[in-house]
Parts: sequence; structure tokens; C-alpha cells
Amino acid sequence: MSTFMNNAKLIHGIELEYSFPSGNNKTWQDVKTKLEQEGINYTHNERDGTPVTREGLPPVYECVLPPMARGLVQVNELNKICTIIENLGAFIHNKCGGHVHFGLKAIDTSVTDSDTWTKNSLAYTGSERLANRPRRFYSEDLKPLIMPLELGKAIAKRYALNQLIINTMLPKSRTNNHWCKPIGRQVGTSNFASAISGEAINNIMGGKYHAVNFSNWKPTGGTLEFRQAKGSLSVDKINRWIDILENLITTTDLHFMDYSQSTIREETTPRQPFGRGTRLAQIWEMCRSDNGATVEEMMMATGTSSQNIRGRISEMRSRFGQSSIVTNTQQANNHQYRDGNQFSSYKILEIFSIGSDGHVIQKPSNRSGNPSIWSDVDDDDFEWWQGRIASL
Repeated sequence: MSTFMNNAKLIHGIELEYSFPSGNNKTWQDVKTKLEQEGINYTHNERDGTPVTREGLPPVYECVLPPMARGLVQVNELNKICTIIENLGAFIHNKCGGHVHFGLKAIDTSVTDSDTWTKNSLAYTGSERLANRPRRFYSEDLKPLIMPLELGKAIAKRYALNQLIINTMLPKSRTNNHWCKPIGRQVGTSNFASAISGEAINNIMGGKYHAVNFSNWKPTGGTLEFRQAKGSLSVDKINRWIDILENLITTTDLHFMDYSQSTIREETTPRQPFGRGTRLAQIWEMCRSDNGATVEEMMMATGTSSQNIRGRISEMRSRFGQSSIVTNTQQANNHQYRDGNQFSSYKILEIFSIGSDGHVIQKPSNRSGNPSIWSDVDDDDFEWWQGRIASL
């Protein structure tokens, strides 16, 4: 039996909303230019659609970061970006939100944060418009298991149950806010309990402008978005909130879900199933390395054609499982179709998941864990948040 978070770590995408004081005369274009001057060309920058005219506030702008995992790399990259925006004179007003998307597929714990960041930032480099960016949380190292919808529903229910506590953790402007409305009424309905798709839940919620947003939940992946936090350029504040949300997801998966009837299980690929010195053994060894191997590299190492390489990969998938081998196309590697074999690659996973999550259910309340938002939160985070609550 394998849970969603087994040997996995979450990846998240951050949307930084900010503004410039009247008279500053700077816009998102100035942020984009400055970031690129500093070698940061993997963010998406634009004017946010939040209306501010009635309140007499300056416009809201948005900087969207590539997906990343929590860790030192994330802290360093986020700090560079926030510092640049802040040094241009940006500030946060009541219309600025702090939105966080969590990928419905997680990263294997064996993959380093540095590798994840390198691949994801490259996939986002050079895109001038959001429409040109990858349509999913890109990474060749994503585990094949998609977050079960029942887990997403349980996360939303726990969030709603803790809504009053969460309201105290965030500025009053984020309570009953039109752009991040509470979800307590919706998650208590029979329609929510019986919903079998992200689209159905989004319809029940009434659209994306809620504290927990299912509009990007797709059968093949996507994200679960949390919208209630206020915008911030403080890396510590941003990450304290992300840590609370990661803990909510992780503890819900661990303590509130019943996987006993699920057919999901983890399998391990053999270190070397083919005869030593054979071409098949060479292909297997190259693909099962940390970075996998391109078609061109395998052609050079074995002297065979690209068609032969792809045929051998197909045979390996048939023998060891379709999800045991990840295909990474030249487009995912930020190259064009004409780049061909040089940038098309395969990676054999050491551990992979197979089966169906169709029988994952929520445990009854008498078998579930503590529903509090503070469950399993470490002392440092708990004490920081108590200080934060007292200061608001």
C-alpha cells in the first residue's frame, strides 16, 4: 500500500503580487527588465486584474515563479527575486494576494532540490506570455501518482474546519475577501461529498475565487491553489505560510486517508536485468542513471539507430511497467521539434507507483487524526505564528 506522500515531496508555485506607490512611475515591465539584468529570465510578469480604482490604490502587478520544492535553493531564488522587487520601491497593499499552487504530482525524495529547480526554471525560461509556458508543473522527475481527489476534498474540509483560526493568522483584509472567499458552506454539502472530479468541485465552490481553489485540478495533473494569504515580499513570511500548507497536505494524507482498498503500490526496477556487455544492458544502465540519457547519447554508446533505441525502450516498458520509464521530450527541455534526438531523453525510475487510487477514501472521524491546523506543526513554526497572531 502506497500513500500519495510516500517517498515524495511537494512542489509549489508562488505568485507574488505587489504594487508601486503613486508617483513611483514603475510597472511590472521595470521588474521584468531588472530581473533579466540580474540573470533571472524564468519568471512571468504582468499587471494583475484586481480592480483598485474604487479604493484609490495603485495597480497590482504579479510575478509568477516556476514550480519548486521547499529547501535552500527555493529560499535563495525567492530571496533574490523579492529583494530586486523591493529595491525598485514596491510595496504591498490590501489588494495584493499571496497565492500558492501545489502540484497534484509530487517529486521523488531521491531527486535533489537543485536538480528540480534547474529543470523547472529552464522550462520556464524565455516565455514572454503565460500562454507559452508549460501547461503543467513541469519536471521529468514527477512521481506518476496523481493526488487522489478524495485527498484534495479532505484537505479542503480541514481548511474549512480551521477557517476561524486561519483568519487570525492573516490580516483582516483577507477575511471574507471576494478574491478568496471561505469554503465552509460548500464542503459541508452532499454534492461536495459525492463529487468525482475537480471540475465538479469547482462548480460547487462557485469558481476560483475561494480560499481553496480546484479550478486547475485536472485528471492528468494540475494544481490545488490556496489564495487566502496576503501578498508579501518577505521570504520568511511566504515560507511560513507554505510550511503550514505543506503540513496540512502531508498530515491529511497520513492521518485522514484510508488506502487499504487502493490498488496503488510501489515497485522497484532491478539494477540490471540484462546480460552484462549487451546493448540492452548499456541502454538500461544509461537510462537508470540520475539524469537519464538522451536518444543521441544512447545511439553513440550502442551504435544503433534512434528507431532501435525507442523500440528497446518500448519493450522495457512492456516488461517492467509503463510508469517505470519517464519520457522527456525536446519540447519539455525547451527545444524545438527540429532538435530531435539530442534533446529527447528517457529516465528509468528506481521506484515507481502503479495501480489505481479509485478506492482511496476518507477515514471516519473516530479513526482520523487531529484535525487542527496545528497538528504536527513544529514548535518553532507554532511559536512564530502565535507571535504573528498577537501582532495582527
